[in-house]
Amino acid sequence: MVALAAAVVAVLASAEPTGYRWWDAFLRAALAFGVVWSAPRSAPLALAAVALAPLAFILHSIWAVVVVIAGLLAFAHLWLGRDGLRRIAPGLELLWPPVVAALGVQGLLRMDAGWFFGFETLLAAVVILALVVTSWFLSRDGSPSMAPALLGGVAVIGCLLLGVTLFVAQQAGDNASDATYAAERGIAAARAGEPANAARLLGIAEESFATAGTRLDSWWMRPGLLVPIVSQNVRAARDASVVGSALSRTAADVAGSLDPSEMSSGDGLIDLAAVAAAQPQLAAAVQTVDASQLTLAGVDHRWLLPALSDGLRSADADLLELEDEATAAAAAFEVLPTMLGSERPQRYFVMFASPAEARELGGFMASWALLEADQGAISQLDSGHWTELTERSSVGALDHPDGYPDFFETIDPANFPANLPSMPDIAEVARAVSDLLPTFQGAPIDGALYIDPFGLEAILEVVGPITPLGLDEPVDASNIADFLLRGQYERFDGLQERRAVLNDLLTQVFARLPTTEVPSLGRLGNIFGPVGRGKRLQMVTFDAKVNDFLREVDLLNDFPWPDENDFLSVASINTAPNKLDAWLERDIRYEAGLDADTGRLIANLRVTLTSSADRSLPEWVLGPPREELVPGDHRTQVVVWSPHELNGVEVDGEPVPAGASDAYGFRRYTVTVTVEPGQTREVLIGLTGEIVVPEDYNLILAHYPGANIDDFDVRVVRSDGVGVVAEFPMVEDVFLSISRPDDGPRPY
Repeated sequence: MVALAAAVVAVLASAEPTGYRWWDAFLRAALAFGVVWSAPRSAPLALAAVALAPLAFILHSIWAVVVVIAGLLAFAHLWLGRDGLRRIAPGLELLWPPVVAALGVQGLLRMDAGWFFGFETLLAAVVILALVVTSWFLSRDGSPSMAPALLGGVAVIGCLLLGVTLFVAQQAGDNASDATYAAERGIAAARAGEPANAARLLGIAEESFATAGTRLDSWWMRPGLLVPIVSQNVRAARDASVVGSALSRTAADVAGSLDPSEMSSGDGLIDLAAVAAAQPQLAAAVQTVDASQLTLAGVDHRWLLPALSDGLRSADADLLELEDEATAAAAAFEVLPTMLGSERPQRYFVMFASPAEARELGGFMASWALLEADQGAISQLDSGHWTELTERSSVGALDHPDGYPDFFETIDPANFPANLPSMPDIAEVARAVSDLLPTFQGAPIDGALYIDPFGLEAILEVVGPITPLGLDEPVDASNIADFLLRGQYERFDGLQERRAVLNDLLTQVFARLPTTEVPSLGRLGNIFGPVGRGKRLQMVTFDAKVNDFLREVDLLNDFPWPDENDFLSVASINTAPNKLDAWLERDIRYEAGLDADTGRLIANLRVTLTSSADRSLPEWVLGPPREELVPGDHRTQVVVWSPHELNGVEVDGEPVPAGASDAYGFRRYTVTVTVEPGQTREVLIGLTGEIVVPEDYNLILAHYPGANIDDFDVRVVRSDGVGVVAEFPMVEDVFLSISRPDDGPRPY
């Protein structure tokens, strides 16, 4: 009766040796019954171990009372022995050990040590094994002859089951390895723009994963599912095979039907019907990836073999990357018809900027173009030098209801449209273009693009080399940026010559772009991802859904708004008519001390400016004499965006005045410095403020896409000694965290 009662109560415990609810309940009951049945014939010390072992690991539970009682009874059994118990409680000496075991086993089934995984099971196994072994050897009723046979039979059956399970698992493992290899090659082929090869390899992967899953789900594997530890590994491998098969099937379907080259007719027309038809398949692929992530997330890793556990975690990481790619592809095919004029013609104003003459978005607008997308056909309607816009923009007005920062209106973009890229937010710049050019060639614009020489470099990587009129040799992705920033001024003395070359270059680029074979989605990401994140190529429209997609693929970078994080952006403005920013290097150092208790922050920002120019450079680079400037002198304005208050400004150790204003929720500080050829000057800007959550300090650094790459040095130390230190070239927005300093700078 005691053994039966212990078995019933054990059913209520939470231990899950196999993961099958009813079978685990049976195993718990069988274990409790066996322990209690063995107790009368076991050694008193072994019985005491069963009662006392769980005591330290169950004190937080009500079951601690039960274990304490078991311990007291076990101590009495040890102290008094069977004869002593017979004298004190006649008739109960035979019932005493089963009761101790019944109470103790309940504690063993409910332990929570929290030391290392499996400790509770290991401890329970040791004490129960000791009890069973002593019961075997100390039995007095002849059962020793039965016990070996019983245990031997169980061992033989267990070995047979385990052998069959391992044999089938080995075969399934070979299938899974083949499938994984084929899937990896298939995905690589899809990213490389080989849809037919990708579909073939992914089909092989699907078949191999399915074979592995069938073997793991076969009837001769079912007994293995009843064996603790083996069960968890078999089920995890089976789930992984199902996931692999489903993903491979979906990827094969997508690769077989989604060939970007077939969506372009070669004559400049994008087949919008083919684009729209592909979108549902991509959306289904995203759903399959999401479902696969949920399946793998539900796998319990606690009893898995290391190789299987590591493989599942690696697969989960791969799924995260695959989800990003699938989501971006599905979003692209959803909005591309709208962007390419499926409903009505779409017009885009393109700004070709030169960071050789710096503005806050990157560079001043040297040239422009007007593109139209209509039913998948892209054409250039107009283009020209920035001066050709003045007559049109001067009659416009910056009258958007949301307004513009004061500093933008003071530069008079209506009369000097080259200054349009003078705000750090591309969406604000596009609004200004729409205000100043409410109708362009008879219709309003639907969006704007910003392209600097490095953005054009990425475009030439797709369309190939181009030889503009006036050049004997082609320009390509390897030399276009240097040509636009420096080489054009050395090659051509006259302004009209340069304008003609640049206008023809851009005209050829946009004429060739629609007829170029579309690269694979993976290659497109590799080409345009870095220049998008680096703000060298940006695009914004007046359609919220399209903008969401552009943000997702890093082609739209909003200027951040304040939150609980620290923030810093260091931009430049060239305040003289020259191209000397291409010869200006910036080293930026941000040092801050943070009070761990109050959140008070005191920071010094050092911007070191070094000019590599000399006065022998072409006249258009050096600029004309102006006010107190000699040609070659670079008068630059350092622009700092920060949430903190200004605490003094010095240039080369001497105090200087600074401009201050507010925009986008931040403070904006400006310091004007003149740098002569070959000279180095240091700007020191003091900042003070408060961090809301100092124990979780984070710093966001907004990248400024200038003509040269800035070198950054960040050192933020909290008063408790914890800090974040990082040195890196700044090529995109960066996130630094004091709570994870070893991660270093991460893309933001």
